[in-house]
Amino acid sequence: FGGRKAQVTRVRFTSGNLPLVGAWVKFLHRLDSTHDQRVESEKLMLRLIGGLHDRKQSTRESVRRAMLSVIHQGPSSPTLLTFFAIRYMSSSLRLGFSRKVLSFTTHMLLADLAQFIKKHGREAGKHGSILIAAQIALDECFGVFSEPTSLGSRGTDIESSKQYGLSIISLLSQCMEMGSVQQLLSVVMKTASLETSANSVQNCLRGIRLGLLKNDTFRPDEMTVYCLEWMISDFAAIKNTAETSPKNVGRRVNMAQGRKEQRERTVAHATDTIQFQQTVMTAFQCFAVGLIGECVPRLQKLLSEDPLKQVLHVLEDCMSSTDVELQTTALRVLSIVVKEFTRSPAVQVRGEGLVKRTVSIMQKSSLQDLTQFSHCLTLLRILLLGQTKSEEFTTFFDVDLLTGLLMPYLGNHKEDPVPYELFHVILKHGIKWPGLLDILPHLMETSISSIHKQVRSVAINCLSEYFKHYELSSKRFKRHVRFFVTNLEFEHEYGRLSSLELLCTIVRKRRILLNSNDSVGSIVGSGATVYLVNYGDQDCPQSVELAEELIRLVAFSDPHSRFLTTIVADNWLLS
Repeated sequence: FGGRKAQVTRVRFTSGNLPLVGAWVKFLHRLDSTHDQRVESEKLMLRLIGGLHDRKQSTRESVRRAMLSVIHQGPSSPTLLTFFAIRYMSSSLRLGFSRKVLSFTTHMLLADLAQFIKKHGREAGKHGSILIAAQIALDECFGVFSEPTSLGSRGTDIESSKQYGLSIISLLSQCMEMGSVQQLLSVVMKTASLETSANSVQNCLRGIRLGLLKNDTFRPDEMTVYCLEWMISDFAAIKNTAETSPKNVGRRVNMAQGRKEQRERTVAHATDTIQFQQTVMTAFQCFAVGLIGECVPRLQKLLSEDPLKQVLHVLEDCMSSTDVELQTTALRVLSIVVKEFTRSPAVQVRGEGLVKRTVSIMQKSSLQDLTQFSHCLTLLRILLLGQTKSEEFTTFFDVDLLTGLLMPYLGNHKEDPVPYELFHVILKHGIKWPGLLDILPHLMETSISSIHKQVRSVAINCLSEYFKHYELSSKRFKRHVRFFVTNLEFEHEYGRLSSLELLCTIVRKRRILLNSNDSVGSIVGSGATVYLVNYGDQDCPQSVELAEELIRLVAFSDPHSRFLTTIVADNWLLS
């Protein structure tokens, strides 16, 4: 080039110029001034962006490959050049067919930048144009680009095949500095309008959360503090907004407007605005609470008492919300926090209040909302696990009330292990309550017939604790033994195995009752030996071992059944 500066702006773009991009990039590396390198790289990028207006998809794809070549191989910062390209694409590609080209190309550039950061690390310094990239995504997420567009003659262009807005938001959250989170959230809040669906706002915030979790600058301690500050400062404003009455709005309108129709329209619009503001703010609360739930396990129990108290205070406020999704999110995150900080004084002090509040939510909750009900059960189980004294349980809540709430749930959802895990905690502490007799038949049936191993296992553990801690009358003892002996003939192997396991537990824990009931030992011993004869040749070593152990236990405990048991067992061994 004779030593002269490159005049890229004088080159008119055509598809034939694309092979020259590599040569231009190499030439830019030879320029003396760093400023010139950056400026000339941007000029070259501008020329390429102009090529995105071409009607041919093949040309646009070639342009995008050339843009990536300039970003990767050019002398300028890849991050700076990426956001420079996004900024100028935004100003030139928003009209006509090219609006989808803008969305697709922005998505491609940010995906490439995310891979670059993952491979080479983040460049020093903060980079601008975050808001422009966010606005491109939000225009699509919130329906600005919702009307159909046709880029090609057949309408199958990759650029219009799907919405890229949510993916852009997630990638942007992954690439930006953590300090820009508040800026990004402000853009989301300002862009949302009455025409925006609540689902779109929630999806957008979900994309931001997923991107932040992949961001290499994500610091759980800083993010927890930020979420707390945002929630505490804005919670009062949310309540004030909720208390704004449409009647008061109508009174002000009545003074300013004389006509009835105008007044009604204004009141309706004001009511819709208030409801929408509440919906958006609730979505942001769910976002912040969910982020706290992601941060707490990553803190490795290093959260000090004061921030922990704030976290618990915010979550308790969210439990009082009338919004089901916010309540459910708070319950889920509380389970995480309490599990991580069970022994913390802040958790111990609030334990009783949290238990009572959770039971209250269960009383008001519809069984149709299975997710919320299940989270309530999980939180109760974790809270009760943290109590070391069994007498504290009865002061926290009425176990009979809990049983009454759970029985309808168990009737329709037998395969959910969470309620059984909660009962296991209560039984393990030896709590006695009248409602236990109502739930015993259900536990016994589930331990045999449930098709899920986890549910059977928890039900067996519940019954094991029952046989260990609770008094049994001779009549009830015989009834339980006959039930499990009968189910040694259950049609499925897992049910027969459960019966053997529980019979072994009964005999181990209740030898005195076994010795005082002459017929029971014979029933158990005969059942075990018949089981060996019928099923001992099957490929299930565990069941054979349990049956043999049961025979030994009965023979040792009950002299009356020892002779019959020994004869049957010897015949089986000889066969």
